[in-house]
This record gives sequence, C-alpha cells and structure tokens, in this order.
Amino acid sequence: MHKGIAGALALTALAAAGFVGLAAWQGSEVDVFHGKTFPLPGDVFEAKVSTEKLDFLHRGVLVEVRAKGAGADIPAVATWSGEVGLGLFPRLRLVLSEEDKRAAGLEVDDELTVGFSPFGREKDLQLRMRNLRATEADLLCETADYNLSIDLDRSVARLQGAPLRCTMPAANLVFEAGPLSLTYDGWTDDPYVGRLTTEIESLRYGDEWRVGRVRTVSSTTKLAAPESKEGRTGGVLDTVNVTYGQTFEWEMENVSSAHFPLETKRFVLRSHADKMPARVFDYLMALAVQGDFGGADPLEAVGVLQDAFVRGGFTVDVDESRWETNVGEASFAGRLAAVKADEKAPMQLGAFSLLCDETLLKAVSGAEGEALVRDGYLKRTGEGKLSSQIVIDEEKLTVNGKRVF
Repeated sequence: MHKGIAGALALTALAAAGFVGLAAWQGSEVDVFHGKTFPLPGDVFEAKVSTEKLDFLHRGVLVEVRAKGAGADIPAVATWSGEVGLGLFPRLRLVLSEEDKRAAGLEVDDELTVGFSPFGREKDLQLRMRNLRATEADLLCETADYNLSIDLDRSVARLQGAPLRCTMPAANLVFEAGPLSLTYDGWTDDPYVGRLTTEIESLRYGDEWRVGRVRTVSSTTKLAAPESKEGRTGGVLDTVNVTYGQTFEWEMENVSSAHFPLETKRFVLRSHADKMPARVFDYLMALAVQGDFGGADPLEAVGVLQDAFVRGGFTVDVDESRWETNVGEASFAGRLAAVKADEKAPMQLGAFSLLCDETLLKAVSGAEGEALVRDGYLKRTGEGKLSSQIVIDEEKLTVNGKRVF
C-alpha cells in the first residue's frame, strides 16, 4: 500500500515537473517575440510585438500595427493589448485599444483569442464583437453580436452575426440584414480551392425592397493537370495549364420591391464550370475586386479566355435557373462550350433553352413581349408556355433559328 502511495506521489511530482518545464519553455518562446516586427499581408503595414512577464503562467502582450517604415514618432494605426496564458492549453487574448475605437467611431466589446497546442502550433482563432455601434458622419450601424471562428486543424472558418441595422436619417435610409451565417471550409495552400456558404435570413432597404432569405454556395477544386507533350500540356497552352472545377448555387425567397409590380416567391441558380484555367480565375478575381484585369492587357485576357474555350476544354453549364413569381415562372438552362461537329460548319460556342409563362412575359414586357412572339423569337408550346432555343457560334447568334446578329 505504501508502495502504491509512493508511486502515485512520484508520478504526480513527475507530472508537475513536466508542467513546470513546459510552461517555462512556453514563456521563453513568447519572450523571444519581444521587440520584433513582422510584415503584414499586402506589404503596407507591419506589426511590432512587445511582451512582459506578469507571472510564471502569464505574459502581457502588446501589438502595434504601423505603416511600413514609419518612424517611432508616427502613431500606430491600431494597437491591441492583452495577455497569453501558458500551460496545457495556451491561449492569447487581445482587445483593441479604446483610443483606436474612438478614432474609428466604434463602440464595441471586442476580444481576439488565439489557441495554441502545448508546443506552439496555432489551433484556432476567434474574434468576438458584442454590442457593436459604428458611426460615420450621419450613418449609424448597430448589431448585438458578431463572432468569427477559425479552426486551423479542420480548415473551417465560420462567421455568425446577429441582425445588422444601419440608418441615415438625413437620407431617410434604413438598411437591415441578418441574422448572417458564413462558412468557408476545405481550404488548402491554393487560395482558390475551398467551399464558401453564406446565408442571410432577411434583407430590407427601407420600404424600397425586401428579401426573405438569401443563400449562396460556391465550391472550387483543382483538377489534375494533363500530361505534357512537346512543350505543351495535353495540347493546351501553358497559360491554361492549371485548371479548376467550380460549382455555384444561389437561392432567394420572397423578394418584393415598391418599384416592381412582381413578387418573387423563389429564384434559384445552379451552375458548374470545368477546366477553368488558373489565369482566367486570376482575371475574374481581379475584375471583381479591382474593376480591371489586374494590370493585364484586356486583349491578352480575351486571348487566354478564347484559348481556354477553343483548345483547353473550358465549359460553363447553367444546370438550372428558375424564377417563380406571383404571376408565373420562367426557367433557363444551357451550356457554353466550344463544339465543332462538322469541319465545314462554324464552331458552336453555346446553346441555351428558355421557357416562360405567357402571364409572366406580359407582366414584365407588355407589348414588346407580344412582338417577340409575333416575330418568332418566342414560340407558344401550349398550356400558356413560351419557349426559345438560343444558339451561339463563331459567326452568329440565333433564336429559334432566326439570326439576331
């Protein structure tokens, strides 16, 4: 019995010594960062870290973000302060300085936390903002709670937000959105690979328009590269060597507007793309963010896109697009792809089909819609339906066999 007690005491002492040694090592690792400066993404700002020993299991931490190369007399752009707790579950906790909040027009209870493994590997990150109130001139935005969490072990990031309300009395503006949910998972070292899901329960812009629910899902995967042949890759130019597959879904429900007589009960779009070249992805991302092709010549971008379609097998499919309203519905589907079935015929670039209720066409376009029916661009198919077959080739665009241009 005494031997058992002695053994337990020995194990306890060994565990305690191990814990003490681990905490001491963690403390020394944190202390190494004192006075160091780290560049931030974008190469415009840098972060200077200061540490201070509070006690054996805690270190104070101060992070100052400054413009790169700014002297010590230039105030920091933003300052976070807090502490890191050491031990089996090390965790860094930081809050933005009250001075920075006031300068930015913010009132918020914020906390940024980073969790680590016992040996220093980042495991998760959380940013919590409660009772957020932001002002800019006459604009006021408020929300009760926003929480960003990133699980680095599982490659999952989630943003959960309570309803957001923004008002500008001088402009009679009221905007409301939420609750909001955003999830990004499955990411890799490739910035384009992953799955992004967003869902907003409600949107409202004054009495101008309302949306009951919005949901989008975008998923991108990298495709295997074809085999190299004589300086080219599977017959495809090197500029379109690395390719991606992408699926996209977009749903909206109960959309109404004071300026549009129709009420949308449901809108859905489902599409996918195959063999999208990396450079085309670069151009599209630059176009969305910067409004241009990232400094590239537009003719060069068009040339890469053309080569991707004609020689690279790049295709875009609209699997389903459906618009359901209070007066009828319409659907649209088809494919963009380079197809040459006959050597003597022009290359086909796309084929689509449109189906629409006559009641919806009349409500949307009135007499102009009747003219489309009369000229054969829309054909009656029975049961109050209208249809169009749209074909695009390298020479022309036709609708129900009639050349448009």
